Amino acid sequence: MSLSKASKVAPFLFEIVGGYIQELVLNPVRTQAATNSLVLFLGNATSQRCYNAGKPFDKDSAMASTLFGLVFGGAVPHHFYRALDSLSKGKQLHGKFFRFLVERLVFAPLYLLLRLYMTTIFEGKSHRAACKQVFLSYQKLLKDNWVALSIFQFYGVNFVPPIFRPIFSGVIEFFWTIHLSNVRRAVEEKKRR
Repeated sequence: MSLSKASKVAPFLFEIVGGYIQELVLNPVRTQAATNSLVLFLGNATSQRCYNAGKPFDKDSAMASTLFGLVFGGAVPHHFYRALDSLSKGKQLHGKFFRFLVERLVFAPLYLLLRLYMTTIFEGKSHRAACKQVFLSYQKLLKDNWVALSIFQFYGVNFVPPIFRPIFSGVIEFFWTIHLSNVRRAVEEKKRR
């Protein structure tokens, strides 16, 4: 790319990023919901392409992930992290560990439970099927979440400014969605056997 083309692209990118940050400030829940739904859709679609080669695209699964992101992915984390920040105003070391422990031991298990249950419901399955999905995959996914994401969550909760947390968590959420979708699909295939 030539220097003149790069100099035309840079202001456009800064304008997009600036507009996004402005929306995060003015309409945080709506912007986070839209971002989360897009990230969950892309993560689910990527998971299907990587792990379901040769099988038809599961629109129900992709739309359920998208709908979960839109309905719960903006409001629930936004309000939780605002409450957590206000509970632990201090920047001392114990405040950092308090935020981390509350996020890992309270929010992560409850949010994962909500996500597994509601995603199954949004796929058009029954309450019983949703409970079975939770029962079969919750423990493994919670352990995976604690092992794989704890260091990122410690950093995100304590060092990423609140305005940039949706962007930071979006990147993590993309990869987590790929893993979560793969585990859910494996559980579904195991149930069919």
